[in-house]
Amino acid sequence: MQEEASLIPLRPPATYWLRATDPPAHMQAGPWPMTGQEDVAPLLVVATDHLATAGLSLMYLARTAQHPIPSAETQGLLLVRPDDVTWIGEGGVTLETYLAMGGQALLRAPLPPGLLLEPFLQLRALAELVHRHLDFVADQLARAREEGLV
Repeated sequence: MQEEASLIPLRPPATYWLRATDPPAHMQAGPWPMTGQEDVAPLLVVATDHLATAGLSLMYLARTAQHPIPSAETQGLLLVRPDDVTWIGEGGVTLETYLAMGGQALLRAPLPPGLLLEPFLQLRALAELVHRHLDFVADQLARAREEGLV
């Protein structure tokens, strides 16, 4: 995604590791084997084990002053606030409810208002991390406000 926008990677407060079959509460902070001082560690590393293949899914934090645009394979983007992450992560939220509560979405084409927003593991994990690092989240929001991004 960095090639699609001028993203500024953020150094996370810690790197968390999670197995894809575990609930987000089981995340553990651990070292990231960085190759250089300029490298930015991911916030979340999810270890996947699909039948004969295993892999890692990495989630990074970044910011940009550019207006986001959904990529070709994406139907839309939700511009979520910290409270939205928690709320959507709990499940049972429709697109219509999210938008009625002040949420923002950038959609390539109209989606059914009753569409249930399915919180994947990474979003549920992010909800847990927002609670673990409230100061970090507050600092990032304050910085974005100072720069006129929020």
